[in-house]
Amino acid sequence: LRDMWVYDGSSLLPISDQAEWYRSSIHVFQGNFTVPEDRLRLVDTVLGLWGLALLNAERFDNKELSELVHQHRDTVFPAEYFGGLLEVLEEVCVTREARDATGRRFLLERRQGH
Repeated sequence: LRDMWVYDGSSLLPISDQAEWYRSSIHVFQGNFTVPEDRLRLVDTVLGLWGLALLNAERFDNKELSELVHQHRDTVFPAEYFGGLLEVLEEVCVTREARDATGRRFLLERRQGH
């Protein structure tokens, strides 16, 4: 997000300075839809993006965005569209992260001759 910009009609502004843009952009399901049922078509995409954010939390500068999503979790992921999918995704990400960390430790120990 550090290298993203938004055009305000006269100049480019860093997105990092646009707190309202962040709040608005994460509330996809509160947007105006010509066909309200189209929200259902976005569930997989939003889950996928959130999964990528979770799995890459330590590699990218998305701490502010992640905290904002957690603060507004119920409105970012409305239960009427997500049901229990968010919990399943987060469990998979935590399990994968733990497995990956174990694998990294194993490789590191192996390289060090343990």
